[in-house]
Amino acid sequence: MTNNRMNASSLIFDELDQAAEKLKFPGENRKERLLEFCRNSNDERIKKIGYDDYLLLQETLDNLSDSVRSVPHYDFVLDKVQARLALIKWNDSMPEEHKSNAFAYVVNWLNHFVQREKSRYDLLFSRLLSNDDNTCPAIEKEARSVFFEDDGKGGLRSFFITHAELAEFGIEWFLKRYDFVSARRIYRSLSFKRKMLNYWNFLMPRMMAATSIGLFALMGVAEGWLMVSALPLFWGILFPLVCIIFFVFLRVGKKTYKYPKLLFQRGSVVVTLFILQGILLSEVFYLLVGHEVMRYVLNQAPWLEIASNVSLLIQFPLFGSALGILLQILWQEQDLTEKL
Repeated sequence: MTNNRMNASSLIFDELDQAAEKLKFPGENRKERLLEFCRNSNDERIKKIGYDDYLLLQETLDNLSDSVRSVPHYDFVLDKVQARLALIKWNDSMPEEHKSNAFAYVVNWLNHFVQREKSRYDLLFSRLLSNDDNTCPAIEKEARSVFFEDDGKGGLRSFFITHAELAEFGIEWFLKRYDFVSARRIYRSLSFKRKMLNYWNFLMPRMMAATSIGLFALMGVAEGWLMVSALPLFWGILFPLVCIIFFVFLRVGKKTYKYPKLLFQRGSVVVTLFILQGILLSEVFYLLVGHEVMRYVLNQAPWLEIASNVSLLIQFPLFGSALGILLQILWQEQDLTEKL
């Protein structure tokens, strides 16, 4: 087994040395060769690299840093490669100096997710956090391959279990992309204390706030009660439901409009969450203060005929949610799943 690992390391570093040797000559394509070689190494290939060879590879990449970082695309790839190497080779028995370096590599890479929100120098990578561009599934897959083992298919890497504050960044990043599955995979691996601290994010507070504003705006005026009461139950359900679906898919589609399957999957989840939140908040509001509000409204408009409580309990959540998401779209640039 040891011989196999040594042979694998030798083959890899023979190729790496050849690529690095060519870097002494001018030509951007030669930088690209080394970075492509490192970037395309999967988990299994990197695991076969001996620890000494891992350190040598990181040192080689560090030495390339000054020349490579002058090009934004290479800048991103270099940090990503170094972070991936550090994550895969990470273990608690590492010397503290190496742990510190590994942590710095990962932080540098994660910082790119923030920087890309404000940068437009590369079409592909500007999609990373851009509110103006669509989400690129390839970049999401790349992010999953860094956070999760086995090239994104396994559990959360031990590095992020040790550094839970960086894992929380992953939860926020995936939630902002409406990727609830990946966010939940990270969440489930956190400690109980960290789960409690991040539980609020999974309640979608921005969605909850939008629904609450819609309900208050609707229930606080006589016209709102009149509109809900005047509509037949069928239209009182169908009309706001169509509005919710349209507004949600409009918001989610801002990032996924080029990927219909992804848009349908994530849009359907957000629509369901919106309706469930609307029903819950509406029932709570109605049971706590609904009767008092109704009495006040009737005093102000004695001519108003209030429909049955059953129809109000069904229709108000839908109308409130539809109005809330419309106001959120008009007034805020943030996505529905971002934290407050």
